[in-house]
Amino acid sequence: MDATPLFDHATHPDLAHLLDHCRKLAGENELPRAEDFRPSDTRWAIGWISLVDVLDGGADFRIRLFGSVCQSVFGADLTGLRLSQIESAGSFVGMTSDYVKVVHDRRPAYHSGKVIWPNGTELCFDRLLVPFAGRNGDVCRIVAAADCGMPAEDVVIMRGFGPPTVIADGPGPQSGFAVTL
Repeated sequence: MDATPLFDHATHPDLAHLLDHCRKLAGENELPRAEDFRPSDTRWAIGWISLVDVLDGGADFRIRLFGSVCQSVFGADLTGLRLSQIESAGSFVGMTSDYVKVVHDRRPAYHSGKVIWPNGTELCFDRLLVPFAGRNGDVCRIVAAADCGMPAEDVVIMRGFGPPTVIADGPGPQSGFAVTL
C-alpha cells in the first residue's frame, strides 16, 4: 500500500509511521489481523492510540483501549464505553460515521478534527483510522490514532477545563482520500 498521497500535506510523522507499521502487519493480506497488533510495538504513538472494537458489523463501536494522552486531553478514560453512548452525551460529534465508513470501505482513512473545551480552548488534530480483520476476515477492530503536532506534555498544559466536545471536521489534508491496505 502506497501511503504517500495520503500523507503529502501537513501530516504528522507518527501517523505515517503507524500506517506503515500496519501495512507491514497486513503483508499479503487485504487487512492486517487484529490479533497481530500490539500497542507496545508502537511506542512512538502509544499514548495517542485507541483500539476500537466493531460491534454488530458496525452498528456500534466499543473503546477497548483509550490512550493515556487521549485520556489526559478528554479528562477521562473512555475504555469500555460505546461510541453511541459518547455521541449521545454530546461529547463526540460526527465521529461514528467515520468508523462506519472505515468498516464499510475496508480501508484506512485520515481525518482532521478539533477538541473544544467549555472555556473556548480549541485543539486541532489529525486522526488515522486503520481497520483490522478478525479470523473470519470481517473488520472487527479499528486502530485509531490522533496527533496534534505537539508533545503530549504541552497538550496537557494547554488543555481547557471541563468536559470537551470532539468534532470530526471530515477528511484530512487530502480531502476525500483514503488508501487500501
